[in-house]
Amino acid sequence: MIGNNLGGMVEAEEVLLTHSSRIRNWRTRIDAIDPSTRVIVAGLHINGAALLKNLSQKGYAVCAFTHDPQSPGLWSRHGVKFLCPDPHSETEDWVQMMKQIASRCEQKPVILPLSDHYVIALDRVADELRDHV
Repeated sequence: MIGNNLGGMVEAEEVLLTHSSRIRNWRTRIDAIDPSTRVIVAGLHINGAALLKNLSQKGYAVCAFTHDPQSPGLWSRHGVKFLCPDPHSETEDWVQMMKQIASRCEQKPVILPLSDHYVIALDRVADELRDHV
């Protein structure tokens, strides 16, 4: 049980479900990406959340994603963030997402993979994404 902002108690799973249902569909969040976005943060655990905050505070338009609905960076007020397909089990959807993110950006964005999960995924599809990110 955790407290809510109305002074009541709710189940943690209920809060997580409500929060992730707001941001789950990356296809609807793509339109929220600022065309001036230059940086994509892949992974929103502690390091990703810190980088997202730091870059946003320095004035960069940042887009960030994670496949893990329990990543603390999803709760950040900085940047555009969303849940993405798992790049290992849903590779085609993940590549499609990466291409759509890049197509929203005026310039070719830099992607910063903040975990081995995304480094390995990017290595697997590097040739396919080379012209996009």
